[in-house]
Amino acid sequence: MPRDRPAALPLMGLTVDLGASQQAEVMQCLTCHSRREAMQDGNPLPGTDYHDAFSISLLREGLYHPDGSILDEVFEGGSFLQSKMHARGVRCSTCHEPHSARLIAEGNAVCTQCHSPAGNPDFPTLTPKPYDDPEHHFHAEDSAGAQCVSCHMIERTYMGIDARRDHSFRVPRPDLAATGSPDACTDCHTDRDAAWAAAELAARFPDSAYRGPHHATTFAAARRDPQAQAPLLLDLADWSDGPGIVRATALDLLGAVADMDAAARVTRLLADPDPLVRGAAAGALRSLPPEDRIARLEPLLSDPLRSVREAAAKALADMPADPATPRGAALAKARQDWWDALTLRADFPETHLQIGGAAFQAREFATALRAFERAVTLDPQIVDAWSMVVRLHAAMGDPEAARAALARGLAANPGDGTLLSLQ
Repeated sequence: MPRDRPAALPLMGLTVDLGASQQAEVMQCLTCHSRREAMQDGNPLPGTDYHDAFSISLLREGLYHPDGSILDEVFEGGSFLQSKMHARGVRCSTCHEPHSARLIAEGNAVCTQCHSPAGNPDFPTLTPKPYDDPEHHFHAEDSAGAQCVSCHMIERTYMGIDARRDHSFRVPRPDLAATGSPDACTDCHTDRDAAWAAAELAARFPDSAYRGPHHATTFAAARRDPQAQAPLLLDLADWSDGPGIVRATALDLLGAVADMDAAARVTRLLADPDPLVRGAAAGALRSLPPEDRIARLEPLLSDPLRSVREAAAKALADMPADPATPRGAALAKARQDWWDALTLRADFPETHLQIGGAAFQAREFATALRAFERAVTLDPQIVDAWSMVVRLHAAMGDPEAARAALARGLAANPGDGTLLSLQ
């Protein structure tokens, strides 16, 4: 049943308006509860759109499993954005007390406020039926297996002490374990395998709609060979009612369009309502010829959200920005915003890889060399940066410096094949 809530609560020094839209509330929570990069110095002012202040991490390898469930410490936001609950209007305060973040009830009572025979008039698309029942979960009442979270919110522990649950509220799919995605069933049934779990679910839910094609198979294959999966990735990007973070990840995995038909499909997504999709679409067009590319991306340089403008600036890193023209002025402004955001993260070696790559695209080789040198100073194990230092010294006509850099790189990374190939 709907609960009485105060109109506003103080949270992290900000005022959270609980009468605001679901999206505004969720995005306010994501300012802490997401894996992200800041685009502004200091805390954003109350009311600042998330996408004006942060760039959320997509479902990339090393951060998320192919099905989009949590892998690294990504907090809760990225998984919640994938959920049907988010798509249907569920907000963080539906389940959590906003000030303390504690659950509003104990155990399955959090879920049965909606998932029950009574349903919840706030969410009329739900099927009213018993869920907290052995006929649904097939476990003894009050056992660990009877807890909704055991099947629908896998848990992983970070830093040895911090247990976090996936918030995509997905139906268990042990058939996707072959993609490298986790299986909730064998998290508990450790003496069994995913094939057993898949057979059990098929027998118990023979008419389930939660089998068959899933983006996990496409993402797992695309992580190995993105161009071979390009048609399926484009289909996922065009999934108009799909989660924006999934669609943007499909474009991110695509990397860059390989032909003009694909470019036409991606260009249509530059006007997508979701800023994640718009930004990822800009990146996918970076392989187009410069004039064609800027003609398509120019509208994004004036996008209302900074994350999208910065994505366009990255995709146009090799283009001159003449501030005397409206187009050039917009590009210069978006590029400056991007560089300002990078300087906020200058203590990370990966930031200097980005700076170096952008400078290299712009043919500012001295700037690129300084950035890559800074990257290997901060982390001598970044082989890609060492490789660029060696190559840039050689290209700039200083073979002695190139040999010295190669020797330093090999001293830090003995026997590395990439560096040995530069000898």
